[in-house]
Amino acid sequence: MFNWLPSYFHETFPKAQGIVYNVVPNLSIVFTSMVAPFLATRLLNSGKSMTLTRKIMEGVSLVGVAICLFVVPGTSSFVPALLVFSLAMACRGLHHGGVSVNPHDFAPHHTGAVFG
Repeated sequence: MFNWLPSYFHETFPKAQGIVYNVVPNLSIVFTSMVAPFLATRLLNSGKSMTLTRKIMEGVSLVGVAICLFVVPGTSSFVPALLVFSLAMACRGLHHGGVSVNPHDFAPHHTGAVFG
């Protein structure tokens, strides 16, 4: 989604300013990437297992992105398309509370080597 999003907006909405569609969706992923670990910790503290917590976070991330991508063709103007893509990117940020941290779960003392 990162790669083709600017091309989509440039081709579909040629009069839209590039700075808007290049920055706004990325800000939403930054926000949810910072919030996702707190949500995952809250799920863990409520008694959910590590596996269930990771599945919930990753499931919401993937299903949220999929729903947004199904909605996009129904948008007819720039602002709704931008909002839907921003929501998709926000859902994508929840990945940081899901599968993204699995190497730390499997090998907590070797996370740096696994991530590089």
